[in-house]
Amino acid sequence: MNLSELYQAEGAKALQALAVAVNTHPQYLYQIATGRNAPGPKMVRKLVRADPRLTREELRPDIYVEDGDAA
Repeated sequence: MNLSELYQAEGAKALQALAVAVNTHPQYLYQIATGRNAPGPKMVRKLVRADPRLTREELRPDIYVEDGDAA
């Protein structure tokens, strides 16, 4: 799952709660969810720790390769 899917499924309140959990602004997460911004590696780790439904591979497919894919 990525932030766009989370936002579509659960709405802005889910992003607000996640923003509190990772100590960032909800607008930043909204920008990530809508493709206007990409989270850095540190933020990706925080997001995955805060919500296990999120995956590194879906948050930043340009950096992380799914298990079984060639690098």
